Amino acid sequence: MRVFIHADDFGLSRSINKTILQTVDYGATSSVSIIPNGAYFNEAMSEFKKRKNLRLSIHINISEGRPVLPATEVSLLINQHGHFKHSFISLVFHYYFNTKENRDRIL
Repeated sequence: MRVFIHADDFGLSRSINKTILQTVDYGATSSVSIIPNGAYFNEAMSEFKKRKNLRLSIHINISEGRPVLPATEVSLLINQHGHFKHSFISLVFHYYFNTKENRDRIL
């Protein structure tokens, strides 16, 4: 049996990037999930490009930080400061107990 170690939250912070890269360079981790709206996304992508054998997946995030889309396209998901305003549970609740028009706007 083969076991693969996958690291999550790549791009979220400088310290998370550093720790993930240490495990990659040591050989313990072979794949990572990057958060496109993470504060250190660009740094993470730059480091990823240096490591040819590292697999990359995308961590979809609609509950923390700022969206990568313009605020006008995700207005139901963000607060007045431009940050996502719902927890995962809250988002599910708002989706299932909302009008069809608002559900369509959420997705």
